[in-house]
Amino acid sequence: MRIMKSCIVALATVAVALPAWAKSDIKDTEFNPITTGVTSMSITPDARGASMGDLGVATDPDANSQFWNPSKYAFAYSSAAISISYTPWLRKIVNDIYLANLAGYYKIGSNDNQAVSASLRYFSLGEINSTEEGGASLGSISPFEMAVDVGYSRKLSEKFAMGVALRYIYSDLGYGGGNTAGTSDKTSGASAFSADISGYYTTYPIIGRNECQWSLGFNISNIGSKVSYNSGNDPAFLPANLRLGTAFTFPLADYHNLTFSVDANKLLVPARPRVQDFEDTADYEEALQKWKDKSSISGIFDSFKDNALKRITFAVGAEYAYNQQFFLRGGYYHESNFNGNRQYFGLGALHPHLRHGRHQESLRPQVEDDASRIRIRCAPLGGRPRVVAGRRENRARQGVAGSQRCRCGHSCPVRRAAGRSQFARHRVPFSRHRSAI
Repeated sequence: MRIMKSCIVALATVAVALPAWAKSDIKDTEFNPITTGVTSMSITPDARGASMGDLGVATDPDANSQFWNPSKYAFAYSSAAISISYTPWLRKIVNDIYLANLAGYYKIGSNDNQAVSASLRYFSLGEINSTEEGGASLGSISPFEMAVDVGYSRKLSEKFAMGVALRYIYSDLGYGGGNTAGTSDKTSGASAFSADISGYYTTYPIIGRNECQWSLGFNISNIGSKVSYNSGNDPAFLPANLRLGTAFTFPLADYHNLTFSVDANKLLVPARPRVQDFEDTADYEEALQKWKDKSSISGIFDSFKDNALKRITFAVGAEYAYNQQFFLRGGYYHESNFNGNRQYFGLGALHPHLRHGRHQESLRPQVEDDASRIRIRCAPLGGRPRVVAGRRENRARQGVAGSQRCRCGHSCPVRRAAGRSQFARHRVPFSRHRSAI
């Protein structure tokens, strides 16, 4: 009975955490995906990131940056924001598996260069009925995973910020029904602690007569202890992860912006030994025990040893914005055949109504199942920003020169170039200028 219950939980976890549908022509010697504990921590919680192919480490900051890159909060346009997301998972198979996420931030300090943030995520694997060999019901289990974290970010210069986050993780995949059929079979959940280290750099190059935005970001997440199931007999690595990315925003015209983003992602977890890689069973058992005894820090370095390049996943996405009121987004996610063979497209659209918006986007991978995401985003404190990225006022027709009042409310210098007067540089950082126009 214990084996049956363990199999049910394991199947449910694998079905949710690693939808690696490999092609039929992939040989066993080529297919070797990474397995971790608490794999729900890798699921994208927000509609924006999902619609752009599961990326977001270098995109503009928003309320959900805690998952992608906490350091982006230091460059946030508003003084505070909060986001609530709900994601039905595998909804074509079951209707009670979902991910709920709550995230937000608050700017602190008089110089507007610091922020504190927090998030809470809850992943339910639904209700699973347990039966004995004869078919008699033994009750049901409701496995779930959750995490709560707090973060702090700060600008180290006008263009660069770093952030840290501390996280508590709890995973309950055991049978919690107490005594069953005369046995005292009861398992408890597993806990773990982890930390994130992130950085975000943004600058505003001039291309032609347009002021663009170019951003770089990194996030090393879930560095911490291992999570141990079955009273410590089955330890598992947390999904420690390295994410690097860049984003470039170009103003097509007044109120029209186009952003291209690229993310590269790698799990910092060593591969579990496979039986087919050893001629002797004793050698396999020895290698497996070494893998279980390996520390999280050692696992990070060992993850770069074997087939490291094949384990890197890539995501490319684009976002069109009109006056920060209407958005169209799309993206593509690619994973090699060796590491899981997930390849899918994402599409999304957003049109907020007044100060409160309903953000609905859909993720449609090449596989059968898809996950739709709905995000309710509250209006940030201090007013909703209206963005005109890269707008540089031309006052030549008005005969204006010297220092004039810009639309951002600041006295921005005017220079003459190519026979025309235009605002050379705004006196305030571009991100703050955006929130004022």
